[in-house]
Amino acid sequence: MSVPVFDAFMYPLEAVSLRRRRRRLIPRASGRVLEVGIGSGANLPYYRWEQVESLTMVDPTIPLGIRDQVYPVPVSFHPLSVEELPFPEASFDTVVFTLVFCSVPDNRAGLREVARVVKPAGQVLFIEHVLPPATRLHGVMHAINPYWRRVSSGCNIIRKTDEELTAAGLRIGEMERFGNGFLIAGRASRIVPG
Repeated sequence: MSVPVFDAFMYPLEAVSLRRRRRRLIPRASGRVLEVGIGSGANLPYYRWEQVESLTMVDPTIPLGIRDQVYPVPVSFHPLSVEELPFPEASFDTVVFTLVFCSVPDNRAGLREVARVVKPAGQVLFIEHVLPPATRLHGVMHAINPYWRRVSSGCNIIRKTDEELTAAGLRIGEMERFGNGFLIAGRASRIVPG
C-alpha cells in the first residue's frame, strides 16, 4: 500500500484518536532523535524542535516531500529497514516509531535494534496496532491476516508488539490501550543489566 493510499485509509482513525495520541507523545522527544518508519511524516508537526538536537529518519522508502522540507535541526535520511541499523550502540536519546512494526518483516530483530541504539537513560516513544488481548475476534483476525497482508504491503494485524517490546530488551514505563485494545501508545526504556 503506497503512502498516500495508507494515509487516506487511516484518515478516519487519525482524526478520531491517533492525532490526539501523537500530540501527547511526540513532543516528549528530545536530544538526538531517531524516527523509524517516517512514512508520510505524520509525526513531524508534533516535535518540539527546541528540544531536538538532531533527527535521523529511517525508512526503506523516504518520500521526496519529506526530503525536501526545511527542518530547524540537522536531519539525516537513511533509506533502510530497522532490522539492521548502521548506528553504534546507545546513539540516540529518543527513538520514535508509530504504526511501523506491523509491517517490519522481522519485528523482533527490529525491536532489538531499537533497544540497542537507544541510550540507557533514553526513551522509546511508540504508537502501534496490536492483536488485542482476549477478544472473540482473534479467530477472525487470524483468518483474514494472510489476505490483509497481501493488500496492505505486509501489514500484520496479529502481531503482539506490546509483548515483543519487552522480549527485545525494553521496559514499558507507561502504556495506554485504545481503539478497543487494537492500538497502544506509550513510552519504554532500555533494560540495562546489572
